[in-house]
Amino acid sequence: MYILTTVGIGEDRYRPLLYKKTLVWVTAGISALLIFFVTSIYGFLAVTHPMGEGILVVEGWIPTKTLAESLHVFNSGDYQYLVVVGDPIQETGSVSSQPTTYADLAGSRLEQLGFDTRKLIKINVPPVSSERTLTGAAAVKGWIERSGTNVCCVDIFTVGAHARKSWILSRYALGDRYRVGIIAGPETRFDPKYWFVSRRGIWLVVRNVAGYAYYKFWILYSGKIFVSVFVAPRGSPPASQPQLVAAVPRWPSSPCRIRRNQATAPHPTEPAPGKDALQ
Repeated sequence: MYILTTVGIGEDRYRPLLYKKTLVWVTAGISALLIFFVTSIYGFLAVTHPMGEGILVVEGWIPTKTLAESLHVFNSGDYQYLVVVGDPIQETGSVSSQPTTYADLAGSRLEQLGFDTRKLIKINVPPVSSERTLTGAAAVKGWIERSGTNVCCVDIFTVGAHARKSWILSRYALGDRYRVGIIAGPETRFDPKYWFVSRRGIWLVVRNVAGYAYYKFWILYSGKIFVSVFVAPRGSPPASQPQLVAAVPRWPSSPCRIRRNQATAPHPTEPAPGKDALQ
């Protein structure tokens, strides 16, 4: 038999067996990668890496229960202001007493929860079809510079899987002048551990993975994202009518101004997927 195999006779008998073994190993490898992706991707997206001081920026569109958690974050940190950012609400109806922007809506909810209005800032941004997070971050930078607020750090508070994309866009918009942290608030619309059995969970995870990959690639290889934002003039109250300014794609870096005369810390880097994948 050995002699026949060496000359090619009987070799076809072993090909199906070899093919089946290869197919089993390939299937096992693909299954392992799929399981790793399903069990770790949400933890990668819902990253939490706060600075714990400066300004806490809250995205106004997040759910009410998640918004309430921002109060605990603010009280546990060394923040000067809580800034809520939001664009117009699409369906507000004709009732004049209803908030017309997510910033006003989130601000009113925080006031009802007993938050100190002297530390609450509302920034309304114009309606945009895309790049809402980038527009809001650019508006926050404009408010900081025009108001003369002396801070070194900005923490972004958002919800769940949106955190990774918010972090990269906020760091890009705010530039090297500020250290930017991120806090992923609790997800209340579905169970994060079983996001893959929820339609909303699947939609949000896939959407944020695609968004993160797109902006990561775009910033890395292009470095230019232009947005137009509305920011309030310096010295004007937060509820006043803002004026239109153009955001610059990149701002020059400057030393981080730290209130307690500490040494300037390096800009934080994004944790590798393995570090926060199993949160």
